[in-house]
Amino acid sequence: VITHSSSLIARERLGSREGLLKRDFELLRICLLETTWLSSSSLLSFRQSMWRSILQEMVVTKCDLELFVTAITELLSGSTKEGKIQNLSRAEWAAILKCDKMDEFAIQAGIDSLMEFRNHSQQILTAADSRGDESDDADTDSEYEFDMDKRSLFLHCCVGLASDASTVLVNDRVVHEWISITCNKQNRSAFGRRRHPGNEDVLNPLLATLLALAQLGSTSLDQEQVAEVILESWRE
Repeated sequence: VITHSSSLIARERLGSREGLLKRDFELLRICLLETTWLSSSSLLSFRQSMWRSILQEMVVTKCDLELFVTAITELLSGSTKEGKIQNLSRAEWAAILKCDKMDEFAIQAGIDSLMEFRNHSQQILTAADSRGDESDDADTDSEYEFDMDKRSLFLHCCVGLASDASTVLVNDRVVHEWISITCNKQNRSAFGRRRHPGNEDVLNPLLATLLALAQLGSTSLDQEQVAEVILESWRE
């Protein structure tokens, strides 16, 4: 799992690792679901411990965010070649996957995404101001957009908004922390203009995730937080 998911390995091997990682998590799903020999009181604890151990190693080795979503999608799919393994409900999966380590991972990913978006936009604006025009580095922009897409996919997956993974992986405190860092006035003043110049399609992945939650009427946000997110989107 570690070798197949780490972002430290060259991206050119992403395709081959995706298939191997799917197989890894198919085996993990079978292991988690075939522990019926345990008593009901010990079963959930055992499953949580197994997941946390694997997640811990994936975080330490800087797992690729896109591959993480691929792995979670496979884990939740409930299909095997034999078709004999009965899947769990979304609530049962959430009870296994939600943990402090997953919350910390998601919060840090949100912070990193926000800072990367705002730093990149500010760098381009600063360079454009000094030259009198905007950057035309297509290769850099393409790489950046690919990175933003991966971050957005991961953040959406954390809150159950990924197309093939609708189980919420984090507790509400993660969403509250995301709102706090996104709508922080100090962060806002430190960056000044933050809209990505020259490409209106490049969105702040964290803010876009929060807007999607607000639009869906998620119970993770109260009305005041929804208003904060909408106002921040206008400023952005």
